[in-house]
Amino acid sequence: MFINRYVVRKAEGVGGMPIPEDEPCLVIRGQDRLASTMLRMYLDCYTCNPIHDHAVVVELENLLHELVEWQWNNSDKVKEADR
Repeated sequence: MFINRYVVRKAEGVGGMPIPEDEPCLVIRGQDRLASTMLRMYLDCYTCNPIHDHAVVVELENLLHELVEWQWNNSDKVKEADR
């Protein structure tokens, strides 16, 4: 479900399905100081849904762990979000 190894272009989409031009799209990079906080909040909200998919929770938790570890090991690259 989540693709964190390359940028998904709107025309290519995820899983071969294009992201419509009029659909907002947000990319959160590991270098963003708030990325781990935002992902934790998303994970908390996602798990509040009584019919959430446990596989997605595991994937989100793994991504969060990877993100926190990356930020810890690359603190010189972590910064406020670009404009």
